[in-house]
Amino acid sequence: ALPLVPMLSAAIACGDRARQEQMVKASYRMTSLFAIPASLGVAAYARPILNLLFAHEPEAVAVAAPLLSYLGVSVFLSCMITATNSVLHAYQEVKKPVLSMLAGAALKIVSAYFLIGSPDIALAGAPISTLLCNATVVLANLYFASGLCPMTDHKSVFVMPLLSATLSIASSYGIYYLLTDHLGESALITGIAIAVAALLYLAFSVLLGIIGEEDIRMLPHGERICTMLRSKKKKDSIKDQK
Repeated sequence: ALPLVPMLSAAIACGDRARQEQMVKASYRMTSLFAIPASLGVAAYARPILNLLFAHEPEAVAVAAPLLSYLGVSVFLSCMITATNSVLHAYQEVKKPVLSMLAGAALKIVSAYFLIGSPDIALAGAPISTLLCNATVVLANLYFASGLCPMTDHKSVFVMPLLSATLSIASSYGIYYLLTDHLGESALITGIAIAVAALLYLAFSVLLGIIGEEDIRMLPHGERICTMLRSKKKKDSIKDQK
C-alpha cells in the first residue's frame, strides 16, 4: 500500500487508464500473495502457534485456538481493506472508505450482540462478527473501486494465490500431523512445519506462474530486486551455455 498511492495518483494525473488498471490489479495480487497464505496459516496452525507461545497454559490454549482460527481468515480481509483504501484514496474518494467502515461496524455490533448471546456460539461470536465486519468493508470497497477502475482478472489475483496457499498449507499440515504422531508436539516441529509451508508456497507460486516481474516492481526496492534477479538469470544462462 505504501508505494501504491503516489504511483497510482501519478497514473491518474496522466490519464493513463491502462497503467491505472495494471497497478490496481498488481496491488490486489501482491496483497493476495502475501495475505492469503498468512491467513490460512494462522487458521490452520492456531493451536500449534498458541501451544508454542503459551506452553504452560493448555486450558487457555484450548479455549483460544478456535477463536484464533476464525480470526486467521480475517488476516486476508484486513490486508485487503488496506489495499482497497489506498486505491480509493489515490482517486481522492476519501469518504467512501468511511462509509464502508460504518457499514462493517454496524454489522459487527448487531452480529456480535446476537452471536455472543447465543449459548451455542458464545465467545466464538466475537471473531465471527469481526470476520463479517471485515468482509463487508472489503466488498463495499471493491464495489466502489470497481466503479473507478474495473478489475476483471480474478483468477490470477485471488484464485491462483488461494490454490497455491491451500496446497502448501495442506501439505505442510500433513507433515506436521505425521511428525507429531510419531514424536509428539514441540516448538521444533511447529517451526519445521511452518517453514515447509513457506517453501512449498514459494514453489507452487513459481510453478503456477503466479509471481511476475511487475508484481516485484510494486514492492519497496522492487526495481533493485528485479535487477538482481535479471543479473542472476543472465549468469545462470552463461553457465548453461558453457
